[in-house]
Amino acid sequence: MALNYTIQIEGGKGLNKAVLFTGLSHPMIIHPMIYGEPVLTLQPFYYISDLESVAKIRFKNNQDKLSSSELDYLIDNYLFAYSMSNLDSKLSFKISENKFWQHDANEFYQLVDNRNTEVLVLDFHNDPDVKEVKLIKPEDNIELSDWDIGRNTIFESFRKFINDLDSNFEKKVFTFIEPNNHRDGYMGKMRIIKPSFGLITYSQAIALEDISIDMIKSTDNSIKLHGESSPFCDDHIGIERITTNKLYSPLLLSYYFSGLKEKNPLKSFLSFYNVLEYYFEEAPILLGDTNARTEKLQLTCVIKLLNDNDHATLTYFNSLPNDLKNKIQSALSTSTSVDIEALNISSTDFRGELANWLYNIRCAVVHSKKTRRGNIAAQFEPYSEASKNIHIAIPLIKWLAILCIEKDYELNNQQNI
Repeated sequence: MALNYTIQIEGGKGLNKAVLFTGLSHPMIIHPMIYGEPVLTLQPFYYISDLESVAKIRFKNNQDKLSSSELDYLIDNYLFAYSMSNLDSKLSFKISENKFWQHDANEFYQLVDNRNTEVLVLDFHNDPDVKEVKLIKPEDNIELSDWDIGRNTIFESFRKFINDLDSNFEKKVFTFIEPNNHRDGYMGKMRIIKPSFGLITYSQAIALEDISIDMIKSTDNSIKLHGESSPFCDDHIGIERITTNKLYSPLLLSYYFSGLKEKNPLKSFLSFYNVLEYYFEEAPILLGDTNARTEKLQLTCVIKLLNDNDHATLTYFNSLPNDLKNKIQSALSTSTSVDIEALNISSTDFRGELANWLYNIRCAVVHSKKTRRGNIAAQFEPYSEASKNIHIAIPLIKWLAILCIEKDYELNNQQNI
C-alpha cells in the first residue's frame, strides 16, 4: 500500500507555484497549501502569495519508505539544488514551530482551526460501533452525508456566503472626480472591488491539499486548481522542475540551511561562514600554500580554491543590485565608533580583499572586546540597528557557501567525474 507524506516547510510563504523535484531516490513536490485546517476561521477567498507551502513524498510501500534521517537528507539535497537556482529562496526543512498534528482516530471529535476548535466526526457508514446518527431538529440543517459532520455542515453554510460575496466583483459605480495637484481626475465607471493576481476561492484553496506528483504529466507546465472557481480567480499554478542527482555533505547542508532560515543577520552570517571554515586547513594544502597559518589567510585560500581568478568573483559581484554594490563599496558602520573599511573592488587581488572584508565583519560579530591592542574595536551588538548593516554581506558569503558545498562534492567524487 502506498504511503503519502505531507511535510511542513519553512520559508515557503509566497511560493506561488509548484516545484517538482526528481533525480534522487524518490521524487518530491512542493506547493502552496492552507495550514491549520480552518473551519470557523475559513476565508471566502485567499491569495496564493499568502499561503505557506508543504512538501510531499510518496512511498510505494513500507519497504520503500525512508527513515527519518534519510528523509531529512533527501529533502535537504533537493532544497539546496532549488536554492542554487533561486538565490532569494528561504525554503528550508529546518522548522522552528510545528504546525501539523496527528488526529486521534478513537476520538469523537477532531481538532481544526490550529487546534482551537473541535468538529464532530462519526463514521456511521463504516464504524460498526456507531449505531445511529440522526437530527434532533430537522430545521438545524446539519450535513449527515458522511463522517465529517461538523466540517461539512460549516462548508455548506459557507457556500451561501461565498455566492453572495462573489456577486460584488461585478458591481460598479459611476464617478466624476475633478483633478487636483495630487492626482488625475476621472469620469466613468469604477469597480468597487479590484482583486490582484493569485486570488483563489476557499474551495480551490482547500483542494490544494489534493495535489500529488502522480497528477503531473511530463508535458505539463501548470496544475489546474480544482474546486469551485470564480471569473475573477486564477485556476492554474505554474510548475518549476528541479532535477539533481547530487548528495552533498550533511554537515555543510546543516550549516547552510541554518544561515538560510535565520532572520538574525549576525547568526545567518556566521552559519554561512561556518561552511567556509570547514575548509580552512584543507584549502591551503590543496593550493600548496604553506604560509597560510592565520585565519584570514586560510579564508583567502578558501575563496581562491572556490574561484580560479578574480574575474569570476567580480562577475558575481557585478550581478548584484546596484544599491547593494554601492553599500558594499562604502564603509560599514558598526555598534562602536569604528567602521569596517569598504570592499575595494579595484584591487589587483580582489579575492584577497573580499577575504579581508569578510574576516573583519566576522571579528566584529564574534568578538566583544572593548579594545584591540589598546584601540576601540569594531563590534556588532546583537539586535541593534547597526547589526542590520550586516545584511549587505549575506549575498556574497551565501554565494561562497554554495560554491564551497559544490567544491566539497566535487573533491569527494572526483573518481566519478
